[in-house]
Amino acid sequence: MEITTKKSSIYLVIGFFLATILFDFLDKININNADVATIKLNRFSKLVFVLLSGLLCFFNFKLVKQQLIKLIIIAGLLVVIFTVVKPYSEDFLNYLIRYLFFFFVIAVFIIIKTKNLTNQLCSILFPLIDIFVVFNFLLIIYAFISNNNLFLTYNENRFGFNGLMLNQMQSPYMYMSFLAVLIYQKKTILFLITLFSCLMIGVKVLILGIFVFFLGYLLFIDKKHVIKKIIFLLVATLFVLFLFLNTPIFKRIIEQEGLLTALASIRDKHLIKVFSDISTTNFNVIFGCKDLSIFRCELEFVDVFLFFGLFGLIIYGVIMVNIYRECCDSRVSKIYFFTVTTMMFFAGNFFYFPVNTFIFMTCLFLLKTKEKEAYLSRSFLNIKTKFFK
Repeated sequence: MEITTKKSSIYLVIGFFLATILFDFLDKININNADVATIKLNRFSKLVFVLLSGLLCFFNFKLVKQQLIKLIIIAGLLVVIFTVVKPYSEDFLNYLIRYLFFFFVIAVFIIIKTKNLTNQLCSILFPLIDIFVVFNFLLIIYAFISNNNLFLTYNENRFGFNGLMLNQMQSPYMYMSFLAVLIYQKKTILFLITLFSCLMIGVKVLILGIFVFFLGYLLFIDKKHVIKKIIFLLVATLFVLFLFLNTPIFKRIIEQEGLLTALASIRDKHLIKVFSDISTTNFNVIFGCKDLSIFRCELEFVDVFLFFGLFGLIIYGVIMVNIYRECCDSRVSKIYFFTVTTMMFFAGNFFYFPVNTFIFMTCLFLLKTKEKEAYLSRSFLNIKTKFFK
């Protein structure tokens, strides 16, 4: 039987979105104030999401039987690898749980798609995103003026202001999603506010994401004066990156470790360390690490390989390909998908942070409606100044 409330899947997505923002901020308060003791409600919200998504799958099993069986088999194979191949440890178990969260997210959106609830999801989430973008923008401006530790991306030693966002691992994926959604809706002012917020967050991979997204936009959608616009985009990106690398912390890294290490935020050092420690006794090429002290260097596909081996790479690769085929209907969504994949490759923290996979799937569904494409041109920007004559 179908679950009695048809829109339960939508309520679950909306509820988790709001709970994530609220509880992550409470956790941020706890981190920044040692004297304030709070329960990590963001972990509780993820547990509730898993339980409720499981119930949704149970009551709607007949409706989406074929898709759910495939998901269960794939997730089951990952669990088998964990229980049979790997020695038990709390770190390994935590890693597995984080990676399995993606399957519950996919299951919920399968139900939303099957019940044709995408447009109703958009009608609720679009205004919520608008409100969040404006409110967080005001907090970012306040943080820039006051230098309040609570709203910093990192700490006082590094540039970055992310407002309500918990950390630098979640901010890039969330704000890249907001940019894509606002471009798709042709919301000029909110788009510019979000773009400014992206720059103020101070995360290099977000700058990369913006560059890749707009490059794709110019190549496949807004093709007028494309060469001039690409040159402008490249110059602007290099200028912003130059400003980032001229902050004290990156100057020091460049002097001590070199430009590559500064651009990679020391990920290259982690990568070298991990592969220098690999041997036949602590690592299996097919099934991943068995006794590695470090199995995460924040390069997504490398991290998947280190933990799950080639088997895991194939599984998550197949999942991503199927998501592309099933969810990327519009050109904007295809560009967004490729952008996120690029960000994953260079920065990681995608599958490891459940919120990132949730935001990714949510954004793809918000971009799923087959309406006329939104063009990032002078008409979209609604600015009379002609940047390219």
